Amino acid sequence: MSAPRTVSVFRNVILVLAGAAVFVPLTAMSHPHEGTFVGPADGVRIVLQLQPIHPFLAEYRKTLVVSSTGGSHTSRELFSDTGGYLRTQLYLALDHSYYLKGYFDVAHVSSDAAHITIDVTAVAVGARYLGAFDEDATRTFRFISARESPEQPLVPSGG
Repeated sequence: MSAPRTVSVFRNVILVLAGAAVFVPLTAMSHPHEGTFVGPADGVRIVLQLQPIHPFLAEYRKTLVVSSTGGSHTSRELFSDTGGYLRTQLYLALDHSYYLKGYFDVAHVSSDAAHITIDVTAVAVGARYLGAFDEDATRTFRFISARESPEQPLVPSGG
């Protein structure tokens, strides 16, 4: 093989590898992950969706999607996870509404699952911890019950 031909083949191989290095992360970004909780008593379905927002880093846009057996359906974007702040804990309040507590926000889901309020500052007194939306030991994002994952303090650690 002559030197110019070798350089041409080598250049083509480099271009293919570079294209794959860009394509694979961008393809991964297009696939959202989600965890789902279904209330055993009321059938309310709470889904936390993660959409990658960076081609290489573990950063996600978090969207809360709630639906009821009565047909109401609503969604709201939560505070994005910019690395290390994925865990979102779920609570059931005494009035049968739900709270989702992240590192930087608390969302309140009305008992009829028709309304989501984000500007809540704390989980209601007496609310019971149900579990968390987080990665499990296999790095799969899902809802993990309180039996499997005890409540944790969600304190931003900086970085």
